[in-house]
Parts: sequence; structure tokens; C-alpha cells
Amino acid sequence: KAAKELEEQAANKAAKEAEELAAKKGAKNGDGGHIKKSPEELTADAKKEQIKKNNRDGTKREQATEDELKQQHPDASVQREQYLRDKDGKILKDPLTGEARRVDHAVIKDGKVIDMVETTSKSADKAGQIAKENRILDSGGGFVRDRTTRQTVPIGRTPIRIIRRD
Repeated sequence: KAAKELEEQAANKAAKEAEELAAKKGAKNGDGGHIKKSPEELTADAKKEQIKKNNRDGTKREQATEDELKQQHPDASVQREQYLRDKDGKILKDPLTGEARRVDHAVIKDGKVIDMVETTSKSADKAGQIAKENRILDSGGGFVRDRTTRQTVPIGRTPIRIIRRD
């Protein structure tokens, strides 16, 4: 009888410890031993996964655009992630947000920017980004740095085109 009571006490103690551990990790009693995440943890994980997916999708879109630009301009330098700069090569920031602006692709040929492209999804709202871009351009940010020559190159009247892809 005493051995049976000791066995029950040990089992109860183990069950209580398992419940406490599960509670710390967000599990609920009776879940078959699976640790469940709290709604906050699930939401944070879902956001992280969505960010990773958006990043992968964006990289694929940008690579497709880069490949097309290289075919269209075989004698030019297609350069990714170009900051808008001033005439001295300093990266300019938007006076409203304090953020800099990188354009996905700049095509440079003979010391001139001949094309600039922003690649995005078909559903992305670019209004805020375009407004920031215009404020930077208005404040003297009409240049990029040619990574081949290290020279500051004027954008001139080359518009920043938007290409939308799936």
C-alpha cells in the first residue's frame, strides 16, 4: 500500500511539473503533450514568415527585371539598389521622414543614367514611396553613384519607372 501511494505521489508530482512547464510555454492541459503557442506568438511568427515570403518574392521580381534590363541594354551597366544622392555624392534623406531612398535599378551608359526602375508586386501601394522620392529629388537628390567608376552621375530627366510583377 505504501509503495502504491509513493508511486501515485511521484506520478502526481511529474504531472504537476509537466503542467507547469507546459503553462510556461503556452500549452494547455489535455493537449496530448503538444506545446501550443499563444496567439501573440502565432501572430509574430506569421508576420515573420510573411516578411520572409515578401522578401523572397521581391528578390525574384527584381532579378527578373535585372535580367530584362541587361538584355535591353547590353552595353550599359545595370546597377541595383542605388541611393538618390546630391551632386557631391552624399546620400540624401527625405526631409519629412528622415529616410533615404534606394531605387531598385539604375542603368548607366557613358556616364549618364539612361533608365531607372522600381520593381514591385501588382498590388503594392507606392504612393508614399513616390512622394518620398519626389521630396528627395526636389531637395537636390538627382544623382546616383556609378559603382564602376565611383563617379556621381546625374539622373537628369530620366523618370523612375515602376514595373509591376506577380
